[in-house]
Formats: sequence, C-alpha cells, structure tokens
Amino acid sequence: MTLDVSKLETLISNQFQEFIGLSFDEISYSISLNPELVTNKASIVTIVNRMLDYKNVNKKQLADEILPKQLSIKTVRLKSNGNARESMSFEQVRFMEIVEESWQFSKLRKKFVDTIFLFFVFQYKERADGQILVFKGTKIWQMPQETLEVDVKRLWETTREIVMNGVKFKEKIVGNKIYRQNNLPGLADTAVAHIRPKASDSNDKVELPDGQMITKQAYWLNASYIGEILQDLPEVNLKKSKQVKSHLKFSREVSKRLKAKLEEQVYPVEEFIIKVKQVKSDFTEMDVTHEFVSKIGFKLNNRFVISEEIESIDQYIDKIVFNSHYFQIPKNPFFQSPYVMRKIENFENDFRLLKIEENLYITNASLRNGGVTKENLMSYKDSVERFVEDGKFFTLRYIEDNGFYHELMDYGFEEIFYQSILMRPGRLKYLKIAKQVVFIKSKLDVTVNDLMAYLLQDNQSITVEKLIERSQSLCQLDLDYDHAIKLMKNTTYFYSEDLLKLYEDQEIYYKEIYK
Repeated sequence: MTLDVSKLETLISNQFQEFIGLSFDEISYSISLNPELVTNKASIVTIVNRMLDYKNVNKKQLADEILPKQLSIKTVRLKSNGNARESMSFEQVRFMEIVEESWQFSKLRKKFVDTIFLFFVFQYKERADGQILVFKGTKIWQMPQETLEVDVKRLWETTREIVMNGVKFKEKIVGNKIYRQNNLPGLADTAVAHIRPKASDSNDKVELPDGQMITKQAYWLNASYIGEILQDLPEVNLKKSKQVKSHLKFSREVSKRLKAKLEEQVYPVEEFIIKVKQVKSDFTEMDVTHEFVSKIGFKLNNRFVISEEIESIDQYIDKIVFNSHYFQIPKNPFFQSPYVMRKIENFENDFRLLKIEENLYITNASLRNGGVTKENLMSYKDSVERFVEDGKFFTLRYIEDNGFYHELMDYGFEEIFYQSILMRPGRLKYLKIAKQVVFIKSKLDVTVNDLMAYLLQDNQSITVEKLIERSQSLCQLDLDYDHAIKLMKNTTYFYSEDLLKLYEDQEIYYKEIYK
C-alpha cells in the first residue's frame, strides 16, 4: 500500500477509536441518533454515515487521500464466531459488455485494481439478555493481486463463457413459489466471489446477448472470504453503557390532545414529530420510542409511526392502493415518501397498477373485470418489442402510423396507459422529452446523447429547425423551438448560441466558422 493509504488507515483508526466496544444502541445515543428508528436492513449504513458526520469526516477528503485510487466505504456485520453474516455486493454484472471485454481491460478487474475499501466492522456479542451488535473497528483493504488474477479472473472467465454460450434456466419449486434458477457461478463455485440477483424485485430484468431476459445480477464477495479479510481485527470487550434514553413525560391531558391531533393512521417519523411538537414543543426525534407511541395507540414500523390497528406498512399500502378500481396518489407525506413510491413502482412493474393519468392508476382487478389480463398487457409489450427495429427511437404515434396494431388498442385507453406498459423493465429503454416519451429497443441504457446521435444521423452538425423536423419525421417526437434548444444543451455535443446550431464537437464548429 502507498503512504497515502497508510495515512488514511491511521486517520480513520484514530477518529473512530472511541466507538470500539460500544453497542449499536450506545453509539446511536452518543451521536444523537435514535436507535429505535434505525432497525431496518440499512441501519448499519445509517449509523456509519452519522458517525462520519459526527467526527466531521468528509468522504471526499478521505477519497482525495488515496487518489488516483477510488475509495469504497462498506459496512460489515460479523457473527459472534467472527464469520461474516452476509455476502457483499460490489458491482453490477453488465452482460452486454462482458462478452466484448478482455480480462485485462474488463470492468471487474479495473474495479479491484482501482479501489481501496474501507470497512466499518460490527460484530454480534452474546449477553445474558441476548445478542447485541458491537462496533469492532475499521480496516483498509485492497484485493491481493494473486486473488484477483486467479480466483476473480476465473469467476469472470466462467461468467463470460456461460453468457456467450447462452445462460440456461430451470424452475425450482419451494413451497408454493416457483423460482427461476440460472447456471451463472454460484456461492459454491469459488472461494472468493459469486454471482446472484440484485434487483428492486423479480420484474427488474435486463436483456442477455442472446435475447433472453434475466433478473439483474451482481458480483458478490463471499461471506466466508470477508471473514478471512477481517480475521486480524482484534477482539473487543464491551464498554460500559452510556445510554441516555428519553424520559419525556406526558400528562393525561397532553396525551388526550395529542391523540386528537393524530388523525391519520400512518405518519413518516418526521411528520409525526411535527404533529407532536404542536402539542409539546420540546419533543424531538430522540423521544420517538416504542414505549411512547404505544401509549397513544401507535407503533413503529421502519421510519413510520403506524396505528396499532394496522398489521404492517405493506399491508396498509396494499389496502389503500387496491381497495377500489382506481388509485390516485394522495397528497400526504406518507404517500410521497421514497418507500411508498418504490412500492408503487414495483406494483407497476408487476402490472398490478397501470397509469391512466398523471398520478392516477387503474388496478389489475379493474382491468380483469374489463377482460384485460396481465397476459394481455405483456402480449402488447412483447408485440411492440417485436415490431420495432433495434436502435431506432420511436413514439407510440410513430409505430401506429407505420402499421402497428394490437387488440389491446381497441380498449381506447389514453396514450399514457400504453406508455406505462412499455416503460416496465425489458428490452425497451425510454427517455422523457418535452412531456413525451420516446422509446428505443436497446440492450444498453440510453441517454439524450444517444437520441441526438440518432437525429444527427451522418451529419456533423444540425440547426434547431432541422432538429425539430427530424424529431418529427424519424420518430414523431414533437418539439417546439425552446424544447429543441433545451435538448441540444442537455447533450455533451457542442452548441453554438450565436448560430443556434449543434456540432459533434468544438473542432467541427471552428472548422465551419473559419473555413
């Protein structure tokens, strides 16, 4: 390791020494973080980020210490026996790129050559009242070259060969569920790393080079290998507790006023605190405890305070979303929260919700009553994917004017409904341009640059007027003058304000004006 990395290791070790031996809860209280609100899967990440802020450690400044290497901060939980509790994801598998790469210049190799890892390590310790999670320390690590060039290379080569020959799938029934297994390298195939899914849900898929679809996959370091990396960290003893819990008292009258104020069944914690402050001004996030909320008929669930009448957040969301034929996103903080918005997106990906207006959806139950099944929706999407050519941008109006038809179109839904079907993960990628959606069948992600390259065709420059004309003729994308200029400026091409013209690069612009 370089001198800069050694400096970083010393800096980090000194900064976080005071937390070693403290439990998760004790650290939380010492840095003004309520442990009762960080009990979900991301809790370790949350507390590490707060520890960094508390010690005024800037991530960018840390990264600058080891330039040109990249810094990757990872959190690890160890079992009481020292083995890692779970494997660690570190890179998405890009199937279209791996078949074109050589190992020497592969993204996977570059990842480990260029990256220094900073591990924040926690370990479960046994106590009479059960296990508690304790901070064990930090470790700077870079993958040894021999491991990279032998074990990881073998994983990459095996993956590449499987993808080039075509990934094989088989279905496995577990209980009442059917799982689709693949033959990509698994946990037992190497001692260092493996491949397994990493996606928002089972519908979050990408296309393989042979046209098959697969749930998004990632490379993972094996839990056993992570344990080996961290085995030299010294054992720690539990430090004496320094917890300072909330002892805020509420009179019966204040509790009565508070119950009257809480009219909703679910509140994000931040909104709940605002409501309580209207009754008791000195209330803080540290006072949001299981004990307190239970006294007023609520309970904690992730970062939400929910009525005791509700079984869970997910059950409540399902009930609200699917209790009628249509669902409109309420304008309250709960339904605007990232968690709920992700749930709604997952419902869309599974064709349980289809958008018919902005923020208004029709449910799958309503569609079934009208004779439209999930199979019909998927058939429409598949038909569009078969109809269009690879690499050509299009709008719905464009393909319909060029002869596309599917029986689902006879239902006469608005364009946004059919767009919503096509925007689900699959072979089609899309861009939102001037309140319109333009699609393309592509195995790679697309950007505005790709659209501009398509509109430029074989030309080195284009005027605003010509861009508007080509957008209409090539894909029926309607642009007015202002939107056309905005589109030009959002690319990495060179735009001339004086000439109102876009060039492939600045050199072409200079050649034109000085010829």
